[in-house]
Amino acid sequence: MQTQVGVDTDIFHPNENTRRKIREKYNIGDAYLFGSASRFDRAKGLIEIINALPEQGNWKYLMMGWGREDEVALVKKEIVKRGLQDKIILTGFINNWVDMAEHWNALDCAVHTPLTTMLWEETFSLALVQAMATALPVIGSSSGSVPYQIGGDGIIVPEGDIEKMREQMIYCMQNPEKAKEIVEMLKDHITRRWNKYKLLADNLK
Repeated sequence: MQTQVGVDTDIFHPNENTRRKIREKYNIGDAYLFGSASRFDRAKGLIEIINALPEQGNWKYLMMGWGREDEVALVKKEIVKRGLQDKIILTGFINNWVDMAEHWNALDCAVHTPLTTMLWEETFSLALVQAMATALPVIGSSSGSVPYQIGGDGIIVPEGDIEKMREQMIYCMQNPEKAKEIVEMLKDHITRRWNKYKLLADNLK
């Protein structure tokens, strides 16, 4: 259905019907919805995301994915520590592309801020290109492939920088028109670089 370095824009694209469906499912209401999709792993930066979330405001966070029991426990512990049980929604593992596309549509802003370790760094994030294809502003970290995938028009924060991450979250929440401008630039980036069909056509030339 999807190449390792491209996104299927027949599946991942804006859809108001699925946006309403998923937001109703999780009782989002009119809250500004941040979100991410990744395995639960320390290197994915989920603990940093939890700590970067704003202190106040009408927002929620849809955390898509799952992981080892100890990693899940760590995430849950951090959520309780910050008192965000009513703000952060854990969806569990989402096991097909169509459901993933529906969940992306519910968001207002995607966050993908992995951390580089001695043994691992992000090499190519499908979550990033899926979110971009769904016309979402994306906050990414400076780790691995993330700046390359987002390009110069996206929002990049130094990896592990909780304060900078929070600043950008608040900026996107308070400046929806600016976020739309970023979306338009990212959409063009998807069309030119990460569209699965464009990549296939280029390979056949």
